[in-house]
This record gives sequence, structure tokens and C-alpha cells, in this order.
Amino acid sequence: MNKTNSIILFIILISLITMITIDFLYYVGVINLQVTISLFSISVIIFIFDKSNSKNIKLMIFGILFMSSFLLVIPNYSYSSAIEKVTSQYPGETVQIPEKNTAVYVDGFNFIKPTRHYIVTLKNDEFTQKYRVNPTTGKIFMHQ
Repeated sequence: MNKTNSIILFIILISLITMITIDFLYYVGVINLQVTISLFSISVIIFIFDKSNSKNIKLMIFGILFMSSFLLVIPNYSYSSAIEKVTSQYPGETVQIPEKNTAVYVDGFNFIKPTRHYIVTLKNDEFTQKYRVNPTTGKIFMHQ
């Protein structure tokens, strides 16, 4: 493998790590990464086995596909915006769950949209209530 391929593969790896980090820091693991991981796998295979000298064109195509896949899979609501939405509509203080159980599977398989919802726990004087927030639509549900 030549130096150019090594640099491009390094950029691809850093991009993937960045997206996974964003998912866990801001979206608590609800982003479906199947599209992105598939794209990365295909890109790596193309860069390794293609012997042509058009590396810049392939890198631009990868960049466009990466950004469009990122825009496709990113939910409309982050975990913090889901907390804000719940606390603005229901009384109580946000409770941080020690085991970080902040997302739960609720929907069937979807290749692009999240299949997990955020869990927000509010506590007031009388009781503790859990709410489930759809990261795509922002719709709030009571959670058992």
C-alpha cells in the first residue's frame, strides 16, 4: 500500500471515530450507523484494491458520501434537547441514571432512522416519572 492510500485510509478511520464519538456524546447511541459503516467498508475496499491514480476524485466522492450519510442518519433531537423538551412540558427535575440507561429500543429495524428512543427521568415531590422521546420527531411518550 502506498503513502497516499495510507493517508486516505487514516482519514476514513478518523471520520468514523469522529461520527461514533458524536453519537455517544450528543445522541447517547441512538444513531443508526449501518449506512455509515457500510459506506466506510466500501470506501476502504475501493481504496485498497483500485490501482488507478484518481485518488483525489475518490476522496472527494467519499467526502460527499460521508457528509450525506451523516446528514441522513443524524436525528433531529440530541439527548440534551430531548431533556429540554420534556422539562418544558412536565414538572420535575431531571434525574441522572447511574447506569447511563438513556436510550431504549422501541421500533423495528430501520436502516436510516433511529430505532431507539431517549429516556428522560423526572422527579418531583410526589413521584418519579420516566418519559420516552423519539429522537426524530420529538414526540414524548410515558415510559413504564
